[in-house]
Amino acid sequence: MLKKRLLFTLLLNHGNYMLSRNFRLQAVGDLNWLKEYYDFDAIAFSIDELVVLNVERGEKDAAGFARHLSELVQNCFVPLAAGGGIRSIDDAFMLLNAGADKLVVNTPLVKQPDLVRELVKTFGGQCVVASIDYKRRGETTEVFISDGGETTRVTVEEALKNAEDLGAGEIYLTCMDLDGTGQGYDLQTIRRAAEVARVPLIASGGVGKFGQLADGIECGGVPAVSTAHLFNFMADGLIEARSQMKGRGIDMAEWDFGWKTARTAIFVTARISSSRLPRKMLTEIEGRPALWYVLERMKTPNLPEMRVVCTSTNLTDTQLADYAESQGWQVFRGDEEDVLQRYLQAATHFGVDFFVNIDGDDLFCDPEYVDKIIERYRQTNASYIHCQGLPFGGAPSGVKVEALREVCARKEETKTQGWGKYFLKSGFFKTEEIQADEDVCRPLYRMTLDYPEDLEFFRAVVGALDPEHKGRLSMREVVQFLDSHPGVAAISEKVTEEYWERFNREHGQFSMRE
Repeated sequence: MLKKRLLFTLLLNHGNYMLSRNFRLQAVGDLNWLKEYYDFDAIAFSIDELVVLNVERGEKDAAGFARHLSELVQNCFVPLAAGGGIRSIDDAFMLLNAGADKLVVNTPLVKQPDLVRELVKTFGGQCVVASIDYKRRGETTEVFISDGGETTRVTVEEALKNAEDLGAGEIYLTCMDLDGTGQGYDLQTIRRAAEVARVPLIASGGVGKFGQLADGIECGGVPAVSTAHLFNFMADGLIEARSQMKGRGIDMAEWDFGWKTARTAIFVTARISSSRLPRKMLTEIEGRPALWYVLERMKTPNLPEMRVVCTSTNLTDTQLADYAESQGWQVFRGDEEDVLQRYLQAATHFGVDFFVNIDGDDLFCDPEYVDKIIERYRQTNASYIHCQGLPFGGAPSGVKVEALREVCARKEETKTQGWGKYFLKSGFFKTEEIQADEDVCRPLYRMTLDYPEDLEFFRAVVGALDPEHKGRLSMREVVQFLDSHPGVAAISEKVTEEYWERFNREHGQFSMRE
């Protein structure tokens, strides 16, 4: 029995990739956008085939579409079907020479049947995919051509027979009523079509959730399903979709996704500017700049392959960047306001797949949990991993870069402090939680540098525990000291309420595009 297949469809309109809802188009981004937010190496291990359709209205620019296709396939190693605007055998050759493996035809099925026969004769039926777009009409259906703009007054069953008689080797069946709605496939029509079709069917139109893909195969009876939703299947969405389909017992090809060997890094974000504690990162604590303490601690984890300080392009951060380099750290300078864009820029620059985030203010952040986060990522392929129970300012977090790309594409804010909410509260991502060990589980202790009281706290702890400035205090040592010296812990705890009130006011809300 043939294995079931998962396809991903891209809709191209004059160089822009589109979202479609009931065949009404909305531009999302150009090829640069697509490459930024989709990792084609990952896609190649997530889907069985990529479909690219030219959805330009009116007369289509076949040559321009072919040029764009040739650029796209340079980084895309997966079988490719392309169509939209094929009106001659020369158009077909142009797409195949540009990198297509199959040809998708729609309007010619009705207006140029001889061309379809010629395509089948020249390239073989396995190379020709018949695209059938339809609307529901009560208990029956009506098929449309010309990008959904012209009715044929025939049913899906009649269009299927016509495509098969012309020699098409596969049918790509799209319900226009459900296209882009996220309500799932038109299972009734798909099932009825699958019962009469003599060639394989691909279900399309309506998927917004992973489970709906499996429904198309299990309930619709088709051997292949497709989605064209650019947002819902970004980042690791296609990998997760395939995983869930296989989890429901669907027989699919087995591949090694390669994420266990992903390149990992520590990213420390730090800036000079601070309204409550000016130049805090270079403020001295027992003879060392505050930044030194976090950089020194983060040299101890074993699993990260690189360590980077991520600061801004603002000239005021030059002194900080120079200091980080003097301590043996690589430095990336990016977006001034949007820390998530800065992280994405750094990850792209260094070719990082997964990074552990350390806030430069968190001078006692626990390095032991950096390795724990990377180990958990390798076990689960999660998009976001956070720690529960460590002191505030003691917990790192881990981010899969492809998930970060999706957040940056969906989010509507540019000031993104407190950005864990995008992963934890949006419902779009697979997250994991690591519980703190009992001897360091002190969530009420505050260990971050934001107020003058915090500076007093760090000076008290370092002065007592690290007079030789080794910078390698363990979290257990600090916690034990605070347990026995509650007065020191209270120094910074008194600003906690004010901090959270301000944080919730300034950063508590967020919005993400569907």
